[in-house]
Amino acid sequence: MNWDNYYDILGVDSRATSSDIKRAYAARIRKYTNEQFPDEFMKIRQAYEVLIDDQSRREYDTELLNQSQYTELLNEARRNVNNGNLENAKVNLRRLQELFPDDRVVLLELEHIRNAMRSDSNSSMPDESKSNNSSSDDGGTNNWGCCICIIIIALIYLFNQ
Repeated sequence: MNWDNYYDILGVDSRATSSDIKRAYAARIRKYTNEQFPDEFMKIRQAYEVLIDDQSRREYDTELLNQSQYTELLNEARRNVNNGNLENAKVNLRRLQELFPDDRVVLLELEHIRNAMRSDSNSSMPDESKSNNSSSDDGGTNNWGCCICIIIIALIYLFNQ
């Protein structure tokens, strides 16, 4: 059972009626009693309280939609990065930044793409230009910077889950 999604906790579809939710709640609390499963019981109770109230259910559904959209755009941006489509990834992340302006993962991903675009533009210069450009002769630290950035992004992503 997915203990993060209220619909999954109660075992109902997102189109469930109030009576469906009440029936599912009653069945779940019989199976997961407060005495034997206190943590699960609390999650079931919380799911019921949110889904049975029309206003809180609408807010929860909106939050689920936003999370879905966030995940979809972030995954698309990462696919674009992996395929070398940095401009498209930047567009995906800009859209995410509009929707979730304070999200640190998005800001770090954008910084990673900026670094990758800079390193791509440095690597596409002719050889004599590279030798005159002191910033491209960094002893490989730019690659390490990208690796560190990816590790930081992964850690923040894991802590935000």
